[in-house]
Amino acid sequence: MVRIIEVPSDNERVQTLIAVQKAYSIEHTPPGSGHAIVAGGKPEGRFFLAVLGEEAAGCIALKGLGEGVAEIKAMHVYERFRGQGIASALVARLVEEAKVGGVEVLKLETGPNEPWAASRAVYTKAGFTPCERYGEYAADPFSYCMELRLN
Repeated sequence: MVRIIEVPSDNERVQTLIAVQKAYSIEHTPPGSGHAIVAGGKPEGRFFLAVLGEEAAGCIALKGLGEGVAEIKAMHVYERFRGQGIASALVARLVEEAKVGGVEVLKLETGPNEPWAASRAVYTKAGFTPCERYGEYAADPFSYCMELRLN
């Protein structure tokens, strides 16, 4: 059974997953359209790790944007663990954490093409709907944004 645990943003297993997610983003995103968190240092936000046994399987982050709005960042599940509901468990945990934290709207950015279809399906299943591009994504035609109203 998967456990979702909160870890510091500089946790080695989270940093490795962020680096893998960034590489995936670079491979499947046009130049200038990648908005993944960069590994290294101590990225802003709350980070959660999906653990099966003692092995890291995936991660997700919650970044506050202010005024009751937060954003999902860095959601990634290692390929060998996909199809087991881990991404859904990560998203569900983040939605609960956002609610407890007083977030009213939870947003995210992903890609519009096939490599991001599974991500979009997970978010849609969790109740997210497409929304206007926002913030740093507003001018990027490759950004596909979604939101979930929590109130």
